Amino acid sequence: MAKCVNCGRNLNAFNVAYPLWDGTNEHFCTGCYEKFKKIRSVIESCNVPSRDEFVQEQSFFLTANGFSQSIQHIADYYDYLLISKEKAEKEKELAIQQIMHEAEREAALPKILISSGFSFDGYKIVKYSGYISGDDAIQINRDDLFLQAGQNLTDALVIIRTRALKELKEAAYDLGCNAVIGVDFDYLTFQPETANSMGGTTYHPYVVCVTANGNAVIIEKE
Repeated sequence: MAKCVNCGRNLNAFNVAYPLWDGTNEHFCTGCYEKFKKIRSVIESCNVPSRDEFVQEQSFFLTANGFSQSIQHIADYYDYLLISKEKAEKEKELAIQQIMHEAEREAALPKILISSGFSFDGYKIVKYSGYISGDDAIQINRDDLFLQAGQNLTDALVIIRTRALKELKEAAYDLGCNAVIGVDFDYLTFQPETANSMGGTTYHPYVVCVTANGNAVIIEKE
């Protein structure tokens, strides 16, 4: 039978078990857990670099509050807090780095040059990084082939072409390039339809896809 790590009482339906922390097999009884809750904020606010130093600094405090039998278990809890804090800090650092990377990327995209040709006046190509592409698509109701949400088909194509070019530039940026040459567009149209339960045909919205293709390069001013 499980026992409270502090007072040694049996843990059962009448003396509910409370885990020391999530995922641990160590438990307090109801009474010890109530005492633990009162000092937990103090424990969590401690700012010592290691578990051993925590025990050294907090032994008297814990003993005075009725935890003389479970100091090592609470030290395990403090170790858990340190690990959790370090993990949270790493996750925060990675999130900040990701935000900064995205900001740098967005700032760099307008500066990436694109051309349907294979050179830029006043620049020389110093590195070819290979074929890249960017894609986008849009659905258009058959009843509104030339009018959707106030935009005609031509305007819709401009939108998806712009998005495809943005994705093309993102691919170039990810390769460390600052230009794309030989840019062209491929278009693909789907007219999906299915048989319905009435024996007829259900016509779904048209799907228009566009792909921007090119070669990612690094250019330098001559």
